[in-house]
Amino acid sequence: MTRLLLIIGLMVVAAVLLRTRPVIAVLLALTLWVALPAVAVPGLTGQLAGPLAIHPATWLVLAVFALQLVFRPRPIGATVARHPLLILSGIIFIGGCVWTSQANSSGGLKLLLDQILAPLLAFLILVSYARSDQRTVLLIRNTIIALAASQAVLTLVQARLGRMLLFEAAYATLPWFNPLKFDRWMGTADSPLILAFLLCVAAGLAIGVRNVALRFGLLGLYLVSVLITQSRTGVGIICAVILYSVLRSRMAIWARALASLAVAGAGYVLVTSTLVAGFASRLADDTGSADARRRAIGFIFANWAGYLFAGEGLTASYTVGRGAGLATSIESSILMYAVDVGWALTLVYFGAQLALILRHGFRHRVAGVTIAASIAFVLPHVSSALAWSNFTGIFLWSTLALVVLAGTIDLRQSPALQRSGAPAAASLATSSSS
Repeated sequence: MTRLLLIIGLMVVAAVLLRTRPVIAVLLALTLWVALPAVAVPGLTGQLAGPLAIHPATWLVLAVFALQLVFRPRPIGATVARHPLLILSGIIFIGGCVWTSQANSSGGLKLLLDQILAPLLAFLILVSYARSDQRTVLLIRNTIIALAASQAVLTLVQARLGRMLLFEAAYATLPWFNPLKFDRWMGTADSPLILAFLLCVAAGLAIGVRNVALRFGLLGLYLVSVLITQSRTGVGIICAVILYSVLRSRMAIWARALASLAVAGAGYVLVTSTLVAGFASRLADDTGSADARRRAIGFIFANWAGYLFAGEGLTASYTVGRGAGLATSIESSILMYAVDVGWALTLVYFGAQLALILRHGFRHRVAGVTIAASIAFVLPHVSSALAWSNFTGIFLWSTLALVVLAGTIDLRQSPALQRSGAPAAASLATSSSS
């Protein structure tokens, strides 16, 4: 308990020190999530389960929101007034999660705090205190891009050395991790698919980087890293993002030709390198994951009526899946939430996220933001990413915040944010310091 109190104290102190810069505090929370995987948190706090076992970044977001609500509530009130249906949806969903979990004694409060409540509060903080602030919007985008790039570099080092390097003892506690045979490197994420999610979201945001060389350098780095994670969906998404960036960017014909040659050359080098060996073996033998998804979907839709208005409580989907004879989890966040809290609440929650993209995603001309938000919204539903503690939730809601914020800024006053289809100029690094 002493270690936990120390962690909470440090997060409260950070929230106090950053009380006039709440957006920076949320970006610090994103950094903490990336630097410290959830699997390593029990060794840090001494808490193995329950609501006190939440990630330090969650404590930080809760502290920041509480301080702002007490001392600077007006921006939050304005955001609530602008998004009443979103806030109502969040309250209904969170209340339903608590009720179903308590009624079924399923636990799951840690998941609720890490993956639902704190990410939603982070969204409110970002949208409330970064509105109409071009420099802050740029900082949010650049932070996500940079965090993904740092993880990509770490996976390259891990692949070269054949070791996790960081938190090896914590990862060794995971049933699917064998340090002697494991070859799907994941930086300090909680699984290869979780890292692939971050890389794909960052790739979408990188479309808005105005410097062509830097943009394609980042996309190439993300592609190599997602190959190392062996995520087939992730590889497909980043390849699509690269193709989109080549075809949609306004370049001179010679520049487009050079970019195409560079992409083709990089692709050839990757295909002929040892980095693609693990991914190729996954294509040849998916270790049953595709069949597991098909069986899970079949089970859920055969029993959908039983989960129409109520579920069995947060995290109950794992028990239900095992009882149905599934070797893995149900392998889809939306299906797992339907089992946990019912279809009605699940569609309210994810429907609110989709509504944000549809409402705000086409009212701005900031390149890449809507694509990144769409990726962040869709990708978790082909895995169980949102059904256990990891950084998916907070990056999903932070990207949704960028979609909302993009519509509040004047691109004529923000040359660092590339317009959709605008000519490339001025590098990301230069613009972020100007």
